[in-house]
Amino acid sequence: MIDISAVLTADNIAVSSEVSSKKRVLEALSQLMIMGHPELNPKLLFAAMMDRERLGTTAMGNGIAIPHGRMEGLEQTVGGFIQLKPGINFDAPDNQPVDLVFGLLVPESADAEHLALLSSIAQFFNNAENCAQLRAAKDNKILLKILIS
Repeated sequence: MIDISAVLTADNIAVSSEVSSKKRVLEALSQLMIMGHPELNPKLLFAAMMDRERLGTTAMGNGIAIPHGRMEGLEQTVGGFIQLKPGINFDAPDNQPVDLVFGLLVPESADAEHLALLSSIAQFFNNAENCAQLRAAKDNKILLKILIS
């Protein structure tokens, strides 16, 4: 398991967000992911995630999506998490609305790291108890505690 605390802080988490579309979620994630990283441009982060999403949905099913990508010029991995209320259409394979979204961008050259991070995050979200706790949480600090435990 990776150390999610290395890429995520309470400032990069939104609770009970109401957004209307996949595009709006990716825009919101882009804004969250720059928190603590003033050198980053949210438009570039958004474009990187949209480019990846065009290749195929990053929704896993069971209400979970992990939009991700690699970004030229990025020097460190950045993350963001959004708990949605209500869930939205994310073109999930099971056609269920997505309400838990973990965004991740890694430097362009971080192939192995990228795959390891995605695998670890997907494994975390494959645990139904973890997802239930995330859905029940009402505060970004509680969400962070669950995500890094």
